[in-house]
Formats: sequence, structure tokens, C-alpha cells
Amino acid sequence: MAGEIIVDVQGFKMSNNRFVVKELAAITINKTPDQSSILYVKIFKPPCKWNHGSITYDNVEDVLNIIVRDYQCIYVKGCEKQKWVKSFCSTTKQVIDLESLGCPSINKLPNILKREQHQGSEHSDILYDDYHCAMENVQRLKIWFLENYLNPI
Repeated sequence: MAGEIIVDVQGFKMSNNRFVVKELAAITINKTPDQSSILYVKIFKPPCKWNHGSITYDNVEDVLNIIVRDYQCIYVKGCEKQKWVKSFCSTTKQVIDLESLGCPSINKLPNILKREQHQGSEHSDILYDDYHCAMENVQRLKIWFLENYLNPI
């Protein structure tokens, strides 16, 4: 296996039930403490009125495939995200739902970032307590994965 990565996407469903990504984040899973993680965060301009984002939505498939190119195993949280990622990735890649490994709800995982750490980011104008941030989610999921799946007590 070439490597493992956790991917999270945040978005919304259009009236035609199509899932539209606003934010994509990914973090590498390192099995040894001396390896540094690589964190990717991409904000998209969805195909509708939206005032955030720097990447056009037409590039979402290319961006995702560039990020996961060197990783054979991709972890996501939830079956809808699993289906979405699988729809864009090569069939040779494994896309695993962390829920199948016993991962609890994101809301039950400890917060990583504080409100002040979001200042100056794409999220600085959003109420922190009610916002789901893909960047924070991948970090929270990685900690859970390392503590409970790779190195269980």
C-alpha cells in the first residue's frame, strides 16, 4: 500500500439532489511520530451564488485526484462521502468509511481548533460552534484513527 489519507468534504445538496462541495480537506496518516503530516485544504466556488472559494467547481475532480494520487487507501466519514469520493477516484483505490471501523460522530470527537485559530481563514466570519469545517474534521478523524485503530490501548 502506497499510503493512507483521510479526506473530508463539506457542502450541500442542490434541489436535484446533487452534492456540491464547498470545502475539501485531506490529511496524511503517518504511522510513525517522526513523519510530518501533509494537510490539504481547498475551497471551491460552487456552481451557484456563493462568495467564498478560489477554485472553480469544474476542477473538483482534478483537485481530488491530485491530492489522493499517491495514496492507495482513502478514509472518509459517512457512506455519502464514501460514494462521492469513489465516483471521482480510480477503481484501484480503496475508499473506506471510518464508521465501518467504529468511528463515532464528528460531534463526539474533541475540538482541535479554537475560534481564534480560524481568524483570517475562510471561516473567520462564521459562527464556530455551528460550523462543520473540513480542515478541523480531518485532524479530529486522524487523532481518532491513530488512537483507536492503529494504536488501540
